[in-house]
Amino acid sequence: MTRQSKPHQAAADTDPDLADPPSAHAAVGTQQCRGMGCAARTGLPCAYVDRRGRACPTAWCPSHRTVFENAIYCSLHGATLSSMRSEYTDSVHPDLENPLPALIAWVSRAAEDDIVDILQGICRDRAEVLVSDPVRMVLLGTRRQPTWERAWKTASSVGVGARVAIAVEEAQPREVLIKVNSQVIARVTAPEDDDLAEEPTQEVVELLVRQLVLLITMYLNQWQEESAAEAMEEAKVQAAAKAHAEAEARAEAEADAQEQADRLSDDTMLLGERAPNQISGRASTPARHEAG
Repeated sequence: MTRQSKPHQAAADTDPDLADPPSAHAAVGTQQCRGMGCAARTGLPCAYVDRRGRACPTAWCPSHRTVFENAIYCSLHGATLSSMRSEYTDSVHPDLENPLPALIAWVSRAAEDDIVDILQGICRDRAEVLVSDPVRMVLLGTRRQPTWERAWKTASSVGVGARVAIAVEEAQPREVLIKVNSQVIARVTAPEDDDLAEEPTQEVVELLVRQLVLLITMYLNQWQEESAAEAMEEAKVQAAAKAHAEAEARAEAEADAQEQADRLSDDTMLLGERAPNQISGRASTPARHEAG
């Protein structure tokens, strides 16, 4: 009897050299973590490089790092990059020590749901669409003041309806500006610069959000009421103009009709005057022939 050999079994273990590297969330290093009160020496460096080519000098353990597009960042620069991302434009990385884009990102993230709810109601009432702009640097005023801003707006084919923005001017980094339709409606005190090395606590952000959402709601409601009143007034003006134009058109049509009637009457009278003369002329012609 021939003994049958057992089928060959593949090795159960995978070659560790071919294993996938750990994700950015789990990867560990050997540097001291910069997280507040953290003693871990499993940190990896922040991958942020600013517009001047300077790299962030901090390192972060898996518990305190921020991961964006599978790269490791500190909380400040992770918020900066993720908030400035746009499908349509490339953004220049802000200076290494600039906390303002991240501040705008943190406040906007906490307030966004409330702001979007308000603006979506306006979109439904006015048949518009909601557009959300990323954090970006804009130049405002006659002095072209650099300002970091995040904005939401309603828009239609004829232009922008309502616009809400949260902004901080570089010249006034301690003030968060709340703007509705490009008008500054409030200035809210920002956290201290030392508090922005990491994301502010929930209590700090919620305090800012409560103030700004209440103000935005109040001003947008007022704007809607004023817009509705203006729309009604404009409708009345347009209706009056239309009625006036229609009246003028009727009067012009009546005048034309009267003019045509008068011409027809004059032509009829002229024909009536010519007819007897023509008959008289035809009757006298044979008499002249006989006399001849």
